[in-house]
Amino acid sequence: QTIVRTHVDRALDDLPEEAREAAVDIFHHLVTPSGTKIALAASDLAEYTGRLAAESSTLLERLASSDTRILRPVPPPPGQEGGTRYEISHDLLAPAILDWGGRQRAVRLEREKESAERVARVEKRRARMFRALALGSGALLIIAIVALVVAATAAHTAQRASQNAARQHAIALSRQLAAESLSIDPADLVIAR
Repeated sequence: QTIVRTHVDRALDDLPEEAREAAVDIFHHLVTPSGTKIALAASDLAEYTGRLAAESSTLLERLASSDTRILRPVPPPPGQEGGTRYEISHDLLAPAILDWGGRQRAVRLEREKESAERVARVEKRRARMFRALALGSGALLIIAIVALVVAATAAHTAQRASQNAARQHAIALSRQLAAESLSIDPADLVIAR
């Protein structure tokens, strides 16, 4: 069993990552959890795994090749049409394939978990930035309102001071004219007129 497991591990670990991911999905349909092998057409496997038919066929052919021999092609049952079906090449491979698939799914879940954690960290950073921007914007709004109130108060005070200065000027002018009128000699009619 160790030899079989080593063969399966070596053959499948040599696949590119995308092909390993596809193999995990394909083996999920070719080997039941109890270790029974099932023969399925390449088109069915492509449909079940949600992968392109050409991609699935290429991988199936590679897994059935003479140097790998994990799968074997099986003709369709007599009287049925359809393309070549594939099944694991020997029942002894089932436990090793299930074990490999379980390990690959664990790696996949770990990658997905790490990816989700990265996304969560990015979203957390964005939320902190948004919160900081919102607080900054709020502070700027308060500063702008305070500046507007101060400017309005200053303008009102300046207007009142201007009005008061004009009034004081008018009073001073009025007093000056009154003083001048009191200082006019009634005998001097030219000036009085």
